Amino acid sequence: LNILSLLYHKNHDFYHAVELGREALGYYRRLTEKNPQVYAAYEASLINNLAALLMEMNKTAEAEALYREALDLYRCLTEKKPRVFADYEENLAAMKALTISNLAVLLGNMNRMEEAEGLLGEAWEALGAANALRRLAANNLKYYDVDVAGSYLNLAEVLRRMGKKSVANRLL
Repeated sequence: LNILSLLYHKNHDFYHAVELGREALGYYRRLTEKNPQVYAAYEASLINNLAALLMEMNKTAEAEALYREALDLYRCLTEKKPRVFADYEENLAAMKALTISNLAVLLGNMNRMEEAEGLLGEAWEALGAANALRRLAANNLKYYDVDVAGSYLNLAEVLRRMGKKSVANRLL
C-alpha cells in the first residue's frame, strides 16, 4: 500500500496517495502495537512520508501533527536503540534528521521561523550522529545518503529564509 501510495503521489494523484498512505499507516500502527521493536521505525517513516504529502497539498496543520508524531517515534528509537535496529542505527539518526528538517521547512513555510530555528540544533546533532555512524559502517553508505542530503538541503532552506545565506551556502 505504501509503495502504491508513493506511485500515486509521483503521478500527482494526491487524493489516492493520501488515502492509501493512511490505510498503510493503519496497518503499521497495528503491527507496531503488537511488536514495536520491529515495526516502530517503519511506522515513523510512513508517517514522515504521509506528512510530506500533506505538506505538498498545503494541509499544514495535519502535516505538522504527523511530523511531530514521527519525530517523537524517532526520538524514542534513537534513545532506546532497540537491538533489532542495531545495524541500522545510522539510518535512524538520518531519518530523525530528515524528519526534523522537514518539520523545520514546514514551520518556515508557516512563518514560524523561531520554532524552525529551534529545531536546527537537534537536526545538526542527528546529522552528526548519522555521519559518525556512517563512517563506522561505510558499507551501508549507499543506502542512506539521500536522507542526509535531503536534511542538509532542508536545513539550508530554513537558514536561507532566516537571512543566514552564508551559513546556508556552506551546507550545499
